[in-house]
Amino acid sequence: MTNVEDASTLQRLNDSTTAKPHCAFSFSRVLAITFNTLTELTRLRVFYVLLVFALLLIGSSVFMAQFSFQQEFQILKDVSLGAISIFTSLLAIVATARLLPQDIEDRTVYTILAKPVPRFEYVLGKIAGVLLLLAISTLVMSAAFLVVLYLREQAVIHATLRQMTGAPPEQLADSLRAIRSSALNIDIYHRPSTSISFQE
Repeated sequence: MTNVEDASTLQRLNDSTTAKPHCAFSFSRVLAITFNTLTELTRLRVFYVLLVFALLLIGSSVFMAQFSFQQEFQILKDVSLGAISIFTSLLAIVATARLLPQDIEDRTVYTILAKPVPRFEYVLGKIAGVLLLLAISTLVMSAAFLVVLYLREQAVIHATLRQMTGAPPEQLADSLRAIRSSALNIDIYHRPSTSISFQE
């Protein structure tokens, strides 16, 4: 071997063994911590207890009201959306309360932070995992709510069709339009703001 070949081999060896500069922020590290947090939180029994209780409350809201169909749909919406809000808040409190203390108790925080993972990425990954869990549980509860509302709407429509068999078609169409507008509509999650007027 000549000196030139030795120098080029030595240069390639130095290039391959030199440490690469540390990346200040890595989305893949945050994503790994996020999915790890999501997995840890879904293994908690309290998550399933809260989710099942919320789904039962949403499902049983059909039987809570036996009024006119407008009042029944309004009660069903209020109970279901209230259950989604309360149980998402409870789940957020429980999940974030167990976020860091559990890792300190299991000593996983020391293992993770001993690696080149900045504390900012660790905390960001943990928070993103909790937010992902909340998003998934909100989607599950919202899907259950929409299914219950749709099934109740179909039951009311079928009962109305049975009761109005001899009615004129325009009266039947008006009744069906009133049922559909009070049950499943686009602005279901929109709450009109109430204004308070003070009289002197």
